[in-house]
Amino acid sequence: MDIETANQILKLYNLGSSKHSPIKVTGGLIHRMWKAETQKGKFAIKQINSEISARPGVIKNMDLCEEVAQRYHEAGLPTIYALQLNGGFVTQVENIFYLVYPWFESRVFTNNEELNQPSIVKITTILAKIHKTNLNIGQKPNSAEIFTPYEIWLDLQTEILLQDNNWVLKCSNFINEIKFWYPKINEANIHLNANLVFSHCDLDKKNVLWSDLGEPYIIDWESGSYISPIKELVQFALDWSEDGTGKNNPDLIVEIFKTYQLFNQVDFNLLEDAFYSSFGLLEWLRFNINRALTLPENTTEYVNATAEIPKTIDKINLRLNIKDTFLSLMMH
Repeated sequence: MDIETANQILKLYNLGSSKHSPIKVTGGLIHRMWKAETQKGKFAIKQINSEISARPGVIKNMDLCEEVAQRYHEAGLPTIYALQLNGGFVTQVENIFYLVYPWFESRVFTNNEELNQPSIVKITTILAKIHKTNLNIGQKPNSAEIFTPYEIWLDLQTEILLQDNNWVLKCSNFINEIKFWYPKINEANIHLNANLVFSHCDLDKKNVLWSDLGEPYIIDWESGSYISPIKELVQFALDWSEDGTGKNNPDLIVEIFKTYQLFNQVDFNLLEDAFYSSFGLLEWLRFNINRALTLPENTTEYVNATAEIPKTIDKINLRLNIKDTFLSLMMH
């Protein structure tokens, strides 16, 4: 982002002029983030991916989710939300959409880092309080979330096999393998649809900032939606219990459920449904396959997409391998 564009955006919010060209911030896989400094302080400018913003309803939903983050903040939860402008949060400059945030000095834990027990308790407590607060946001869905039909995966497989890349065979084999358990996902979603809360829905390590004092703050609410609490809890437990090798630490899984139950009840009869329903990684995989099939190979976005494909497949396979251990652990 050049300084002229940054100043156009900052001027809209009456934040002054940038002292120098904005600094690109690493970390985001889809959107781009920039750090700008003016006489009035430091700010983060989030440039929304044009492919994403072009989808119907996306910008409206981003506005809604920033409002949700603000409402949870007002309810006493540590969330970070965008600055408002003209009654909304998202702004547009030269056909590109942006969000602007106050800059927050912090760090993010990577997937290669295992958290200690006190940090796990803190972040689990926030998830539990989000579910307990249960804000009324819009209208709850009348039907269960339905994952992409398996036939769509077969169509993707046909396109994949026309490619000449090192991820092609692994991806094609994986599509053959998922047909044996894929139907269980939609069955599980139907069973879990009776109890839904509006939550973050993407509360993994990349979406939590940690202050110098070791306090967590929730960011990036754009995936916010109604979800089964136990589905999100299982997904959360699998994400946050990972050690530096991609394996799950059973002690951290137990700690997560123990902490969560201080605030909310858990119906363990729904645990297996929640396990299968938590495979949102499949939609992330499909998203990156589609990007790899359509983006020019010389772009950063293409490189990111093709890197995510084998990583996501490996992560799904690790999750599948822990299923019996996970269920046994929770039933005791």
